[in-house]
Amino acid sequence: MNRIFILLAALTLVLTTIASTQEQGPPDDGRGRRGGERLQHYKHLRLIEELKLTEEESVRFFARQRAHEEKVRDLMKTRNDLIAGLDSLLEVRHDPADLLRMCQQVMDLDRKIGQQRDQFFDEQRKALSPEQFARFLVFERDFGRQVRDAMGDNFRKRHRPAPDGMEE
Repeated sequence: MNRIFILLAALTLVLTTIASTQEQGPPDDGRGRRGGERLQHYKHLRLIEELKLTEEESVRFFARQRAHEEKVRDLMKTRNDLIAGLDSLLEVRHDPADLLRMCQQVMDLDRKIGQQRDQFFDEQRKALSPEQFARFLVFERDFGRQVRDAMGDNFRKRHRPAPDGMEE
């Protein structure tokens, strides 16, 4: 049953990718937003496979994950706005008390982000079996490494100096 679900999910991914490539022009932000969406979809498929989630479990798992990501995104937006305010304040005459107050707000937000992450992991730990949760933690670490390595390899390939006497 799980193999059929994974096969259907993979087929859906391929068909969606083909359809979106044909229907859409360049990404809105010029930085490959669609690539990020495809990466997220691929990550979901890999998680379903790695954790051996049923369809019902995967719906609940990703609902918790989406809620967590939305909360973190909101906190990060507020944090980034505060840091932009700090940057602007540093450009003009400023009161050191204002800097300290804004720095404290950034640090408070960092704590909230950490607490949100802890709450998310606690919710997932309670919903998953011990083995699934352990696999989830290992997957999170490994998937992030794989993405960073692949992006680094891609960057190095694109920015590799041409051999002496040759142009790319």
